[in-house]
Amino acid sequence: NKVKAAPVVLCQNRVKNGQAQALIANSGCANACTGERGMADAEQMAVLASVFGVAATCLGLMFSWLLDTPAGPSIVLSAGLLFLLSLGKREAQ
Repeated sequence: NKVKAAPVVLCQNRVKNGQAQALIANSGCANACTGERGMADAEQMAVLASVFGVAATCLGLMFSWLLDTPAGPSIVLSAGLLFLLSLGKREAQ
């Protein structure tokens, strides 16, 4: 396409530079023709996803250590819990 949404441009640049480490699928974030604001939003989403991933990993490892459970499922469960908490906060706004 000649017209690409800001998240697509951001991802293309990161893949081309070898910086891509994860993929975020967010259907509410793919609006094209958003200009500078769209690029800023896409960059903010990438940062928030990194923070979310680190928080879920740390929380999952803590649960794994405290409850003597496997680390992988504990991290996935922590990510799910953080997601549910974020939905509750969104509804409150």
